[in-house]
Amino acid sequence: MTEQNCLNTVKQIEDYISRYRNDSDGSWEYQHTPYLEKSLTKLSKLEAKKLRIDIGNWSEFHLYEIADPILFCKNDELDDELYIKIFGEIKNVEYLDYLVGNVIHYIKPPYYSFEKINNWETELIQKLIINVSKLIEVKEEGLKNSLIEVIEFLTDSLKKRKIKNS
Repeated sequence: MTEQNCLNTVKQIEDYISRYRNDSDGSWEYQHTPYLEKSLTKLSKLEAKKLRIDIGNWSEFHLYEIADPILFCKNDELDDELYIKIFGEIKNVEYLDYLVGNVIHYIKPPYYSFEKINNWETELIQKLIINVSKLIEVKEEGLKNSLIEVIEFLTDSLKKRKIKNS
């Protein structure tokens, strides 16, 4: 499989992920993910904004496969907050188990202050708490403590939000 040009539209990106859905993990890691990252880096501002909206309707598989390219691409419209939102939408524990390795650095103190989290939707914070809680059961002891810290931090941010709004 050789793709010469970058994918230029959200539809092309979604179709590409669908087309190679059954490829091996190695193909995804060494071929598809770098190609998607390159395509996302070159995606126009308009298409990047469209992607932020449209991926809300994508399957978990599509979200999982686009997450790392989003995190590592060099496109100002696609950032770690979108990766966090993707993490919040995933239900598959195997996908979450992989994604948490990158997302934990963005949702664990001191990386985000309460001011930053206050801009997040309450529903997103609740989804993050649920997904991180799922992982406590499957992760080794060392990471469990970090996950518990994340849950406490996110729960505290929700409590502070409720106090502020009452």
